[in-house]
Amino acid sequence: MSEQADAVVLGLGSGGEYVSDCLAEAGLDVVGIEAELVGGECPYWGCAQQDDDPGREPAR
Repeated sequence: MSEQADAVVLGLGSGGEYVSDCLAEAGLDVVGIEAELVGGECPYWGCAQQDDDPGREPAR
């Protein structure tokens, strides 16, 4: 089986996700390859603000 794409993005962390979105919005066919978590770990557990401290200032 063979498929064609205009661009291949290796790694879909925050940067790769951004690039693949930009390429797709420009009308290109994009293939993304990621071994771990799409978007990187930040949206899953790395940078997610915890709600266990109601007095905590939000991250800027």
